[in-house]
Amino acid sequence: MPENDFNPEDYPGLNLAYEFVEPSYSWMLGRLDASENRIQRILVFAATITFAAPVFLASLTPDKEIGVGWYYAALAIFALIIVGGIVGRFVGKTKLASPWEMYEKHLHREPADFKRTMLYHAGDAFENNVRVVNTRGNLSLAMTIALGAEVLLFVLGWLTANPV
Repeated sequence: MPENDFNPEDYPGLNLAYEFVEPSYSWMLGRLDASENRIQRILVFAATITFAAPVFLASLTPDKEIGVGWYYAALAIFALIIVGGIVGRFVGKTKLASPWEMYEKHLHREPADFKRTMLYHAGDAFENNVRVVNTRGNLSLAMTIALGAEVLLFVLGWLTANPV
């Protein structure tokens, strides 16, 4: 944040804007939790399908055998989904307000300047956290598409299966 001659009268909306500092962190933490939970749900769903689909399809027509190639291709996609989930858990870095930094660097400020500084840091953290959420969202979308491809491979394997 640029340090310049700060005149609180130049910022009549500062007090109103400062009221959004704390809620902005709460909103973003909620979105970050939701993006991580979405990745976790996709992983659980993919594991369930991967291990249940062959049994389910075999029970529909016991006289058919799914081709091994289709099964291995579906397992390879499942491996990609797992890798995507692992990457998604570690992608980006969540930014939050640091009470220690406030203590060390900002307690000397006048109240209006302190509010302006905290508003600046909250905006910076918000923008960073939006990028993390969007990246996780795109990764979740890719994982969902991959899951659809995996299901399609199981179905194609079943449809093209040879009678035993």
